[in-house]
Amino acid sequence: MHSNIFTKSLGLYVCLLLIAMIFLGADARSQTPRSKSTSPLTITDSDQDAECLVANAGTSNVAVNIILISAGSEIINDDHILLPNGTASVFTTSVVTGSNFFCVFNYSGRNSEIRAAARVFDPSGVILFPQRAEATEDR
Repeated sequence: MHSNIFTKSLGLYVCLLLIAMIFLGADARSQTPRSKSTSPLTITDSDQDAECLVANAGTSNVAVNIILISAGSEIINDDHILLPNGTASVFTTSVVTGSNFFCVFNYSGRNSEIRAAARVFDPSGVILFPQRAEATEDR
């Protein structure tokens, strides 16, 4: 009878330990969100697009919120889940010629690190070396 009580209490402890490991474990949602942003770029021609690009340089999935801002307004606000080495981009033609824009990247995930940039993209190919700005960590 004594070994039966020991077996039951051992089973209870193992069950509680498994529950604690599952529900108290760290995941991407419990990580502190971080942010990167680019310096402003200028659209100089009506054929150009404003584009924000991001790549996951970490070892696990990362949740990224990409925001493209021009003239003080959010033009695009888009969410992505990136696998390791995964990429995403958003672009728009709605930034007015002569206007500035920049990109903000809010991200979180275990062991997360992103590489991000903004660029002025010319689909016609007239500008071979478009403007580009790397995103830096916000403090």
